[in-house]
Amino acid sequence: MEKEGLSGIITVILIILISIIGISIIWLFVQPAIVDILGKGGDGGEYNRFVSCTDLNLEAESCFYNETDVEVLVSRGPGSQAIDNLVFQFPDNVFSLNQGEGSIPGEFGSSSVRFSISLFSIIPENVKATAILDSGQACQFDDLPVRCEPEGTLSFECGNGICEPGENELTCPQDCQG
Repeated sequence: MEKEGLSGIITVILIILISIIGISIIWLFVQPAIVDILGKGGDGGEYNRFVSCTDLNLEAESCFYNETDVEVLVSRGPGSQAIDNLVFQFPDNVFSLNQGEGSIPGEFGSSSVRFSISLFSIIPENVKATAILDSGQACQFDDLPVRCEPEGTLSFECGNGICEPGENELTCPQDCQG
């Protein structure tokens, strides 16, 4: 009778060992995918990089051109991620901030970037903007393109006390304070 009880214990131990070995084998195949998604060390992983870009809420607000320049107003939402560069996508060209004159907007800020009209083969119809983070990761162009208009074709009235579409703190500070 004692032998029957002993074989039951051995059976349970063998089942536990086989389960542990099976889980270990599965973990060997699943772990690289998890590390790639969540990241290891300081790289942040794909998920964290996606969240970083989404939190920035970087977009082109307006685009105006004249005989010498194309000016793009870029705004940024929340997010303390460090931005290394800005990239602007026009229908026939892609330019970085380094090819123009301007600065990277701070958190909840906006800035104006000017490009020489000589960089363009044709007058640009629209523009999209995105960021390249300090990690070297480029965010996607996920905002809608903003139409480029001739300078002086503003469709709003600055100074009427209403912050209308197309106005912002830079173009009409008296209407768009705070």
